[in-house]
Amino acid sequence: MRHRGALLVVVCAVALIPVRVAAIDDKRAWLVDVSEAQRQSNFEGVLLYRSGDSIDSFRVTHRYKNGEARERLQTLTGEQREVVRRGDKVICLVPPGHRLPSSALHGVPQSMIPRLDEAQLQRIEKSYILSELGEQRIAGRRCEGMSITPHDPLRYGYEVWADKETKVPLKVLLKGSDGKAIEQIMFTEVRFPDAIADDVFDITPQLDQGYQSIAQDQIQSLGSQAGAVLPGAGTSDAQLSLVSIPEGFEVVMFTQRDLPGGSGTLRHWIISDGLTFVSIFGRQNVGERRAASMPHSATAVGAMHAYRQIVGSVEITVVGEVPSRTVQVIAEGTSQRLSNDAQRP
Repeated sequence: MRHRGALLVVVCAVALIPVRVAAIDDKRAWLVDVSEAQRQSNFEGVLLYRSGDSIDSFRVTHRYKNGEARERLQTLTGEQREVVRRGDKVICLVPPGHRLPSSALHGVPQSMIPRLDEAQLQRIEKSYILSELGEQRIAGRRCEGMSITPHDPLRYGYEVWADKETKVPLKVLLKGSDGKAIEQIMFTEVRFPDAIADDVFDITPQLDQGYQSIAQDQIQSLGSQAGAVLPGAGTSDAQLSLVSIPEGFEVVMFTQRDLPGGSGTLRHWIISDGLTFVSIFGRQNVGERRAASMPHSATAVGAMHAYRQIVGSVEITVVGEVPSRTVQVIAEGTSQRLSNDAQRP
């Protein structure tokens, strides 16, 4: 009996030794598979979303059918609301009689990771280090993880944990330079049905009276598109050179339009390092009186930071899910370039 007891202790001790799991064969291919599985799989469950000190939970239903992804999120905590995504269109639903605030989509989780392709991965590897994290159990499922660590403090780091069988990401952490999580999206319950009915994504007549449609911000919708977004037709190198961007980022989209009433020209750049998207708005011919009444400002919502810089008649606003220092550096550099450009004969 004594020997059996000793043997049991040895067996239990061996069971507690971490088992080395099979390595991810190709880190780049794994990330692409995870980004595609997120879009092209059927899943439903309960999602926990933490941003700063705020924690919310959602019931999520996602379906991919006939080349289109649809998703419905229903809040389980906080203010009652629902969000329906159909491709790139987003509809926010609130109970009848409730006023829909402009911040209705704040605190609603977006895609866990952007849709990736080879071109984006090449940019990612210039600015980040990919490393395996092993395995852990999430929502009752075996998952394998990848760490995406930036080379500099101008961007956030990531941890991505995906279901080993389906490759659907079940947990994603956004991390600051100190290694602490700034945002976290994690499933606490999940299942993968073969089919999901159309009516799950329908807007009923009862809800039809109480919803308003909110156009999804362009910087967010870009993260769900395939590959890099090329600059607009007719964009000159001179236009692209006006934006000041950190190393590793590239301009992936540019638009320009004249504002009504002769109130100036608005330029819009979107830059990306393959994983993060930042929007830069440049407005020229801001009146001296208006410029004097608009001091520099910095705002933050969770991991999203915005910074406004005014130099002479040039106003720059930078918005992105990057550290506060990053949007400030971009704004200051771009406003100076635009100001110099405006002074040229």
